[in-house]
Amino acid sequence: MWTWFLRPKAFREENAMANLEVCLDSFMALEALVQTPLSNPLHLLGPIEAVGIPGISLNLGAISAEQTDLDHIRNLTGARLNLRVPAEEKQIARALGLAADLITVVNNQRADRTLTMNNGDWEKVLEPIVRNRDCALSVRLQADIRELKAAYQMGIDEVEIATDHLATVVSQTDFYNELGEVNHAIQVGQKNNLMVSIGGGLDRRLIAELLAISSPHFISVGRSLLAQSLHTGFEQALRNYYESLL
Repeated sequence: MWTWFLRPKAFREENAMANLEVCLDSFMALEALVQTPLSNPLHLLGPIEAVGIPGISLNLGAISAEQTDLDHIRNLTGARLNLRVPAEEKQIARALGLAADLITVVNNQRADRTLTMNNGDWEKVLEPIVRNRDCALSVRLQADIRELKAAYQMGIDEVEIATDHLATVVSQTDFYNELGEVNHAIQVGQKNNLMVSIGGGLDRRLIAELLAISSPHFISVGRSLLAQSLHTGFEQALRNYYESLL
């Protein structure tokens, strides 16, 4: 029997609105190529703070030795700092030494970077973060209730549902089937005291479709935000995305 417990009603109502998370990886990749103010992540923190964006994220592999002062980044914004880390013991050990609020473990061997919790192979890898109470633990999963159950039973604080496939399906039928699976995973997780966030290929159109039927904890955007920033400027693009969640 899957013994989950419903959150108090007041908690659900207070947290009904989704939060925006800005993934800085695309901007950092652009910075390595063109070195423009738009793509320098430190230059982005002012607008992030001004707009009131509640979350930022980046990949551990994208951080160079000069960029590991995450305390400085966090002090400049006040946003939740989500550090995505490959599911490798050495990388996780490195991540635990950095000042992240949340560590999201991903599987770089898969195109959508999701873990498969049910095979039990990840328990040993994730255990050091489960034991560490200085930061919360998230894992990136497909929209599968069995995966969420396994994450919950392992003591994981939050899951990130991959929406990469939703962003690439062509037919309307496949799109709404995939949308229904993502929505079902969000609702089941939230009803049973598990934070559920989403990310992967999302733009404003897809976000609108998702928010019409569900309310994830955080919605992570990166490449689509960068693309719009090149047209409107970063702060205006941020405001457009932020207002689409209201």
